Amino acid sequence: AFLTPFCRNHKDIRSYDQEPWRFGMYYEDIIRKFLKLRYELMPFLYTTLEEAHRTGVPVFRPLMLNYQNDQSTLNLDNEFMIGDDLLVAPILKPDITQRLVYLPAGIWYDFWTNKKYPGGRMITADAPLDTVPMFVRGGAIIPTWPAMNYVGERTADPITFAIYPDAAGHASTTLYEDDGVSPAYKTPVLRRTTVTVSRLGRGFRADISAPVGSYDPGARKFRFVVKRSLKMAPVTVADSGKARQLLLR
Repeated sequence: AFLTPFCRNHKDIRSYDQEPWRFGMYYEDIIRKFLKLRYELMPFLYTTLEEAHRTGVPVFRPLMLNYQNDQSTLNLDNEFMIGDDLLVAPILKPDITQRLVYLPAGIWYDFWTNKKYPGGRMITADAPLDTVPMFVRGGAIIPTWPAMNYVGERTADPITFAIYPDAAGHASTTLYEDDGVSPAYKTPVLRRTTVTVSRLGRGFRADISAPVGSYDPGARKFRFVVKRSLKMAPVTVADSGKARQLLLR
């Protein structure tokens, strides 16, 4: 539920209390971890929700929708995609600490460890209580912002672009933004920023487009992190509102 638009708990007046702290510190820490991750992923989730609003393609997708020529996805009903880029394989039964996960063709990255897997096969994923198996499609860039308790609690700065290169060293995304509270996006007061990454020698080149739209998010920074590259330090730059290129080495 931490990835869904509605993330809330329900209880009956006659049932046990279900506030996170009622289960003890161990479980409270796990719940806190996933709620923090929900808010860190908000730029990615919001961008995906806008795509669903604009195109009618759902946010949560059976794998066969994204991989229609892959026969192995046709009867697969215990995994799902969020947009094009994030595969989630939830644990659906108690006392399970591992599960089989099918990865379609391409390169996939374990969200938690950044371990890279070739697709087109089934793998065994660890799934202790504090880990939901999630995999990022090679070629994706996942935008995030700092953890917060609710949207607007603090300035969303920096926006971090987590880069997961495909086999050719490419990755891309288009970040969607608006004020998040009003219908001004219809006029349209919104902003789309495209980031494209390609391999360049031993590093990468990031091309940031000039933003499209009139929404102004204010002064902030962009941070770029290439996954599976332990020797490559994150690069942080000011969001100038103009097209620019960066070298990631």
